[in-house]
Amino acid sequence: MLSLAVYTVGGPSSSDIGRLMASIAILEGFGAMLSGPILNGCFQWGMRLGKAFLGLPFAFAAVIFVLVAVASFTISVRDVNNAHVEAHAQISSQTTNSEARRASS
Repeated sequence: MLSLAVYTVGGPSSSDIGRLMASIAILEGFGAMLSGPILNGCFQWGMRLGKAFLGLPFAFAAVIFVLVAVASFTISVRDVNNAHVEAHAQISSQTTNSEARRASS
């Protein structure tokens, strides 16, 4: 996932890579803070339901992993790359136009 995120912001030489890494670290921290109490609640609920449901935290984690996997596979890198190239081309053409205006002045 990290390599996909790096690629979508423009690659490792992008100026936004620090912001991306900080955002990922913050989200990982929130996930670590929330996962313990949530899985504990699932385990307690499974204990109340009976012996057959003691694995409820694992089932809950599996559902979350499946949702994240589906979200990961729906990201289209090709569209992001084309948008990045188009934006870069527009910036380059604007720079060329402004340089031409300066030269003609």
